[in-house]
Order: sequence, then C-alpha cells, then structure tokens
Amino acid sequence: MELFDSHSHINMDVFAADLDQVLERSFAAGMTGIVAIGTDVADSIRA
Repeated sequence: MELFDSHSHINMDVFAADLDQVLERSFAAGMTGIVAIGTDVADSIRA
C-alpha cells in the first residue's frame, strides 16, 4: 500500500528544528509523498 499525505503542515516552525528527521521517519514508515499546505502567501512560498 502506498501512503501519500495530501495535506500536511510540515513547513510550520514547530518542525523546523528537526524537519530532516521528520521526513526521514515519514519515508521510512512508507510515505511516498507529502504535500505541504500554506496558510497565507508567505507560508505558501515556504511550503
């Protein structure tokens, strides 16, 4: 089974310090893709 997160907020500041580890764990668990969602223009650019 493929897992694809179609609505994530991994671009939020709370994940900034360990984003690489968050992504590593996600893909190690079988995630095949992640879409980062922005909440405003600046956040969307960062996503």
